[in-house]
Amino acid sequence: MKFVLTLFLAVLCALQGSAAKAKPRLFPAPQTRDNWRSVRTNHLFVIGNAEAEKLRQVATWLEFFHSAFARLVSRNVLDSSVPTTVIIFRDDASFRPFKPLYQGRPINLAGFFQPGEDVNYIALSLDPDYRDPFATAFHEYVHLHVRDNVPDAPLWLNEGLAELYGSLQFSGNDALLGAPLGHYIRLLREQELLPLTTLLSIGTNSPHYNEDDKSGIFYGESWALVHYLMLGERGRQEQFKRFLQQVGRGENAAKAIENSFGMSLDTLEQELRRYVRHGDFAAQRVAGVDNPQTYASYTAMQRSSLSDGEVNHYLGDLLMHIGRDKDAEQYFKQAISLDPSFIAPYASLGSMYVHQRRYAEAKKYLQKATTTQQSHLIHYYYAYILSREGAGPDGRIPEYSKETAAAIREQLLRAFKVAPDYAPAQRLLAMLDKSTGTSPIDTAAIAEPVRTGSVRTFGGDSSGVAIRDGRTIDNSSSLPALDEVLTKYVEAMGGVKALNAVRTRVVKGSVDVAGLSRGGSFEAYAEAPMRSAIVLQAHPLGTVKGSFSFFGPFNLKSSSAKVTLAGMSKIGFRDVYVLDSQPFRGTAERIYLDAQTYLPVRSNSVMTMGTTSGPVEIYFDDWRDVDGVKYPFNISQKFPKLTLIYAVKEIRHNIPIDARVFAPR
Repeated sequence: MKFVLTLFLAVLCALQGSAAKAKPRLFPAPQTRDNWRSVRTNHLFVIGNAEAEKLRQVATWLEFFHSAFARLVSRNVLDSSVPTTVIIFRDDASFRPFKPLYQGRPINLAGFFQPGEDVNYIALSLDPDYRDPFATAFHEYVHLHVRDNVPDAPLWLNEGLAELYGSLQFSGNDALLGAPLGHYIRLLREQELLPLTTLLSIGTNSPHYNEDDKSGIFYGESWALVHYLMLGERGRQEQFKRFLQQVGRGENAAKAIENSFGMSLDTLEQELRRYVRHGDFAAQRVAGVDNPQTYASYTAMQRSSLSDGEVNHYLGDLLMHIGRDKDAEQYFKQAISLDPSFIAPYASLGSMYVHQRRYAEAKKYLQKATTTQQSHLIHYYYAYILSREGAGPDGRIPEYSKETAAAIREQLLRAFKVAPDYAPAQRLLAMLDKSTGTSPIDTAAIAEPVRTGSVRTFGGDSSGVAIRDGRTIDNSSSLPALDEVLTKYVEAMGGVKALNAVRTRVVKGSVDVAGLSRGGSFEAYAEAPMRSAIVLQAHPLGTVKGSFSFFGPFNLKSSSAKVTLAGMSKIGFRDVYVLDSQPFRGTAERIYLDAQTYLPVRSNSVMTMGTTSGPVEIYFDDWRDVDGVKYPFNISQKFPKLTLIYAVKEIRHNIPIDARVFAPR
C-alpha cells in the first residue's frame, strides 16, 4: 500500500527543514495568579490575567457579536441554555498548563470551546504568535446560539453561519461581516462543488463532515452558500431572516429557500456557481447596535479583581470540563484551603467525584455546596447519592427512611426550581413517589450521571483531539482472530483465485493537487510479482515518475514480517478494524479495514528518504469490481502540506507492458 514519489519526498524534506528552524516552545512552569480580573456583562463572565483593557475589549467584542447575531434571528434576547465563561490568558506560557492534552502533552492551539451541561467555556490566548483567536470563538458562539435559537438547523446552515460570523472583523464600534475567505475561494474554484441536494442532506454521520479529505469542500461550500443567501444581493438580510424563521419552525430547507428567496434549488445552484466563479464576495458593515442605550448597557460592565481562591476554582473547573480531573482536583482543594467559605469549589469537586463514582467523598462536598441554591445538576447529584445509600450488592434498598426520603425530595424540588424539565430528576422523583416499603427499591434503575460535550479546538495544531479519526483504539471488547479478519479481507478484495489471476495491470485517471490545480493525469503500471511504476503530470509538480503499490492486491501476510490486530476504532461514521503491519524492510504501517465490508478505509505510514521521514495518510473510497477484483476508484493521499486526489478512469488487466516503464528513473 505504500506510495513513494521522489518529488513529494523532496517537498517533505523542504517543509520539515523549515519547520526544524522554528523556535521550540518550552514547557512552562505553573503561572502566578496575582493579577487576575473579571468582567461581567449581560451575557458573559470574562476572567483573565491579561490587562484590564484587553479583557474589556474581548467582552465588548463578544457582546457586539451577540447583538449582531440576535438581530439576524430577529430576537431582542437570545435564549441560552447555560452560562458562558470566557478565560483569557495573556500569553501561551500562562495558557499552556490549561490546554487539552494529547498523548500526555498540551496541544499546540490558540484556544478551545468546551460545551457543558452547567457552563460553556471559551478559553483563548492573546499571544501574538497566533492569528486572530477570536475568529473561532465567534464560530463556536454561533453554534451555541443556533442550537438554542434555531432548533434543528441543517448542518450546512449551522456550519455556514459559523464560518461567516467567524470571519467578523472589528473596527472601533463597527464590524465587517462576510470578508472574503481566500482559502475557501481557492478550494471552491479548484474542486467540483457538491450538488445542493447533496450539501443539504449532509448530516453529522457523513464522511463529508467527519473525514479530513472531504470536509473542506463541505465547509467551504456551506460558507459560500450562506454568504450568497445573506449578502449576495441588496435586501437579502430580511429574506434570510424569514428563511431562518421557517427553518426554526421545522420547515424543509429547500422549501424554505423557495418561499423566502423565490428560487428553486436548481436555480440557486446555478447562481451559487456563478457567485463562486466571479468571486463577488462583498462584505457588509455592521453598526454596533441600533439602540445606543442598549450598547451602553452592555459596555457598562462590572469589573473586579479575583481572589486567589476564586482563580483556583475557575482554572480547576476549566480543567475538569476538559477531562483533566487529577489537575483539577488540586486546584479545587487549593481554592477551598484559601477560602473555606467560598462554595463554588465544593460544588465542582463534588460533581467531579460523582462522575468518578467516588460517592462517599462526593457527599461531603455536595452537602456543603447545597447549603445555598446551586445549579440543578448539583442538587440532582446530591439527591442521587442519597438515593443510593444503603443499597446492597444487587443495588436494592428495602426502603428509604423518612429523613432520607425528605432530603432526596428537597434536593429534587430545588433542582426543579432551576430546571423544571430536567428528566433524570423527574424520573428519580417518580421512583421516590412509588416507593411504599412493600417492595425493595431498585437503585440500578436510576441512570448514573455521565459527562457530555467534547472539546472543540482552534488555532495551531489541533489534530490531536479530532473526533472519530481512528486515533482512539479500543481493544477491551472481544475481537475476532487476526486470521479471520485477514481471510475476510482477502475475500472482500475478490478472493485468492481472482487476485492471483492478475499478472499485469494498467491504471489511468486524473489527479488534483488540492488547493492548487485540477485535471492532472496519471498512469500506473504493475507486473507480478513486484514491479510497479507511475507517471504523473499535474501543476505545479510538472511530470513526476516513480513507483507505487497502492492499487495492488493487499497481500498483508506474505508482504509483512508481522501483522497484528490492534483493536477497533472509528473513522467518520464507520467502525474499523486496526491492523499494524511491519514489512520486511521499511517502517510500520497502520491499516484501517471497514468492519462491515472488510475493505480498506485508510492507511497511515511514514515515508523515509535519507535521514528525513514524514507521515503520509491515504484514504480509499468508491470501491468497484474489475474482473472480479475490487479497486478503489477514488484515493486521497495526504502529505504534511500537500494533498493529492486521484480519480481512476480505467483499469485493465493482463495486457503487455513495455519493460522500459519500470526502468530506474
